[in-house]
Amino acid sequence: MLNDLQNEVNQLLFLYFTTIGVIQRDYKTEGFKENVLPELLKNITECKQRIDEILEIKPCMDNENYENTKFYEDIRETVNKAKCFVNDGLEFLNKIL
Repeated sequence: MLNDLQNEVNQLLFLYFTTIGVIQRDYKTEGFKENVLPELLKNITECKQRIDEILEIKPCMDNENYENTKFYEDIRETVNKAKCFVNDGLEFLNKIL
């Protein structure tokens, strides 16, 4: 579970910085807003959904084990706090556009 979560968080950071780079490079090209931007935002949204799924599904598997459940709750709380930073980043991307 932790490896899956780490992989998805790393992917989200990669997508975030890649999106900023692509916007800087291609924002004036024809069809950017219609073709490229929706695909970039779709990838970010899907990655955020996978993170949410990991945080929602995995703890249910370990309800018998309090330590694991507590661990998952701590991780969930940390990721939820980090979501505000991700949302701020997405707002930044939207304002750039």
